[in-house]
Amino acid sequence: MFAFEKIITHKKKGYILIHTYLIGLLALIMVLYIFSLQINELYYNKGFMKELLSKSEYLKYKEMLLTKLNVYVDENIKPKANSDIKYYFNKKGHSKNIAVYINGKIIYNSINNCFELVTPYRSYSWRYDVYEYTVREGKMILAFKETKFK
Repeated sequence: MFAFEKIITHKKKGYILIHTYLIGLLALIMVLYIFSLQINELYYNKGFMKELLSKSEYLKYKEMLLTKLNVYVDENIKPKANSDIKYYFNKKGHSKNIAVYINGKIIYNSINNCFELVTPYRSYSWRYDVYEYTVREGKMILAFKETKFK
């Protein structure tokens, strides 16, 4: 009877060890899975912030061209009023290019009496941002109206 009890007791200790290893392995797999989720979230957030904080080509074109337009108007049109700006650009025939920066340009649309910021969009089309202007206290103020793609 004692020999039989020793065999049963010995088998129980082995089964407990196997169950402990399986539960430990399951816990380790769960911890690694949660860790991988956290790492993926970190990489996603890092990439999102990098994209958010990077300055796109469109913003560079927009900043440079609108600055050049304001400098051009300040230097060439002294009595600033809506009619003066319209008269100046219609008289000079500036419907082609007022300011140019790499592949972008600003043109004056005499039909709609507005400025168009033309920038490359991807590699095969153009983005036309239409800006209406008003003059307040001797300063030209541009107001975004719409965007067209051609």
